[in-house]
Amino acid sequence: MRKIVFAFLITFFGYSQNPNQNTPFNFESELQINFEERLNSNDTDFNLSENIDITAINSLQSLTETERENEITFRLDMSQTVAYNPTAITKKYERTYDTNSNLILNKILDWDALTESFVFDKKYEFTFDDNDNKILEIRYSWDLASETYEPYYKYEWIWSETGLFLELMGYDYNSETQTYINEQKREYTYNDNGNRILYIFYDWDIALEAFIPDSKYENAYDSNGNETSEIKHGWDIATSSFVPERKIESSFDVNDNKIL
Repeated sequence: MRKIVFAFLITFFGYSQNPNQNTPFNFESELQINFEERLNSNDTDFNLSENIDITAINSLQSLTETERENEITFRLDMSQTVAYNPTAITKKYERTYDTNSNLILNKILDWDALTESFVFDKKYEFTFDDNDNKILEIRYSWDLASETYEPYYKYEWIWSETGLFLELMGYDYNSETQTYINEQKREYTYNDNGNRILYIFYDWDIALEAFIPDSKYENAYDSNGNETSEIKHGWDIATSSFVPERKIESSFDVNDNKIL
């Protein structure tokens, strides 16, 4: 089946990724693969034998599990990927990287079979600090009425000076007030060896205008840094306190091999 789809792609003629342009888009020329260039660029997303882009597959967040399993992606070049299922082209991904190879822009375009063109769908913008830690992600969807990208969600990351992930904030976007609204928060605590010992997840309560705990995880380690236990707690609204729900314990031999 994949050979049939590939043949379809090679002979298919579409249009450029910009819906406002009518420049012919020739898959026959676009799908020429320069393997030597790909390998020398340390492009870890590119699989020499299968030409499947793992990053693109993982970003198909709106698809069901079955649809995602049937989705195949093919790299056009270092920044563009076309996705297709066993019967048709479905999406195109356009990526932009900074000088440190961090992904700073990911555009997702849908294939419109009626107009035989790619049309805008989603856009993700990423910002990194001087240590290449992601500190901001803004998600947009294409608004047909205004013909512009409209934000709908935002993430903010906080890192320690030693590169430990301390906090994640998630915000919904209110299009009426054009402001971001708290939606979720995650907090992480570590021991002196950099092992995570506490993780707390909060949801924003609109009525109370406050973050309410949802769950927390407590982790313990042996002297070699092996995780020996994890306790999950759920938040009890009635008592406004955490209640233990599950405990997982592990043991290791003298060679740090897990035995339990």
